[in-house]
Amino acid sequence: MNRVWVETKWYWFGYCKLHLSASVVEAFTEEELSVTEIAIMISEACPPLAPATLVIAGVITANVLLIKNYDYGHGAWMGLYAMAIPTFTFGND
Repeated sequence: MNRVWVETKWYWFGYCKLHLSASVVEAFTEEELSVTEIAIMISEACPPLAPATLVIAGVITANVLLIKNYDYGHGAWMGLYAMAIPTFTFGND
């Protein structure tokens, strides 16, 4: 299973979901992954996000405890409008 993946729908008009598996959230919380490593995972999952991956990884870092508290072992996803502006939703859809 992929640890980071992107879900897009044509009708979302510039909106996509960047999914983080529970193992990524756990590794990030336990400081096993750096911001740079998360940025690399994001850019591999969705190359068009490459220019913004460090910013996105920084937002994840700033909110990692919040993400960890609400993932309930299911992971989390982050909504991106126009592939750059983040919003968060936690747990399963």
